[in-house]
Amino acid sequence: MILPFFQLTGLIALLFFLYYTYIQYRKNIFNKADALIWSVIWVTLMFISVFPQLFQPFIPTLFFRVLDIIVIFSVAALLTVGFLIYRRLRIYEQKTRQLMRHMALEDVEEPG
Repeated sequence: MILPFFQLTGLIALLFFLYYTYIQYRKNIFNKADALIWSVIWVTLMFISVFPQLFQPFIPTLFFRVLDIIVIFSVAALLTVGFLIYRRLRIYEQKTRQLMRHMALEDVEEPG
């Protein structure tokens, strides 16, 4: 089975995001639930990009190719931006938690 260019490109990008999700989990930026949710999203999109013919009955035939490309790129862009924002939020949350712990320990150590 040879995949067309857009399907192959999408598959490679989704594999990258799946790997990146795993790296974020290993760095403790994502917890298990975060990693599982994002992994399910990436694997589902991989399935859809490799087997789009399974979803053809749900897509109207009028302007099929143009609409298909627009929808795929739009969803990919939104998911990418959402993923990156979520990742950044988790990093800030961890930094805030560390700062609060540090401040709490300073308050305890100072003689009152």
